[in-house]
Amino acid sequence: MKENYAKDIQTILYNDLPDIVLFYYSENSALNGSLQAMVLNMKHPIIGTGESTPLGTEEAAKYVRKAISHTIPRDLIISDILEGEGIPGVTSCHPINDVCDSSLEPYEYNTTLAIEYLKQAGYFAPEETTFEFASILIISMIGLTTFIIFRKDRK
Repeated sequence: MKENYAKDIQTILYNDLPDIVLFYYSENSALNGSLQAMVLNMKHPIIGTGESTPLGTEEAAKYVRKAISHTIPRDLIISDILEGEGIPGVTSCHPINDVCDSSLEPYEYNTTLAIEYLKQAGYFAPEETTFEFASILIISMIGLTTFIIFRKDRK
């Protein structure tokens, strides 16, 4: 029965608050089995409450969070920063845990889908190239931050 509750909670989190999670593993590392996550501020007026989005709703904030999640190149981070020693997470529940809902898939890296979610949030994305530049800038900042964090942890 508790397993069903855990899976229900994961489904709710997956749909409303997509986690940006990577699980790091390495037999030769103190970080073995560790969780790396980008945490979103749920009080933020755009990504949390949604009051500063064009629609001004919590639903719009959910679409912004999903757009952000679709701009994270999880596989690239795993291959280039974690040197292939990690897996993308779906929720904070580790995949080896018995209550982990294995039917949920990590959000794919897809800027086109991210644009669609931003449109649903009330934003009208300008020309594709402008958004691509913005997404590359955001991804670069996130990638650099992740790289710095992992390098500090390894020292």
